Amino acid sequence: MTRARSNDPQLLTPSLRLPAETALEAEIMQQREWQIGIHWGVPRPGHPEGPVFNHILEVLKNVELLDVDAKTREQLRIITLTHDTLKYLQPPLLDATRSKHHSILAHDFTAKFVDDPCVLKTIKLHDEAYFSWRLIYRREQRKAGEAKLARLLDDLGDCLQLYYLFFWCDTCTGDKTLEPVDWFESMVPDIAPLVFKKKDHDQSEFLGS
Repeated sequence: MTRARSNDPQLLTPSLRLPAETALEAEIMQQREWQIGIHWGVPRPGHPEGPVFNHILEVLKNVELLDVDAKTREQLRIITLTHDTLKYLQPPLLDATRSKHHSILAHDFTAKFVDDPCVLKTIKLHDEAYFSWRLIYRREQRKAGEAKLARLLDDLGDCLQLYYLFFWCDTCTGDKTLEPVDWFESMVPDIAPLVFKKKDHDQSEFLGS
């Protein structure tokens, strides 16, 4: 596997601000694709933080707010590290199969290191809940949006709770609206409520506001 060159300070400097917690994280962060991908991005709607690396830091901050077991935390960290990192390889206009969407690229990249089906499903489908909401409330295509949500839930199966946790962590960043998360919670009664480490948490501290 291709490794990032140790003498390339431009690529390695950001990752020094994010120490790997496990050997798996370290291996992922050593890949040149990851090192390049974390630099991609400029400030834009939804992502005023700019580069993917800054988004990763915001999502990880949200992960730390959740009262979850060690395995779930590890899963959320891996998903966070890779879910948007291949955006730089996504073409401006996607083909009909969406095979080059960054979520598919991130799934395929992560599958080289991880065989956890829930981690891989969450990465591959991480934008689908938002896309379902967008079809209904931004594009006024309710039937299409509800059908997309139904397919998502069917695809997720037993991975629903992990997906929901990450969807919350990912959405509560930048200047994103929280309406998709509220909608998802209202449409999917099977998910367990979020539990925070701090009982008196103040959402304004970590939401993108």
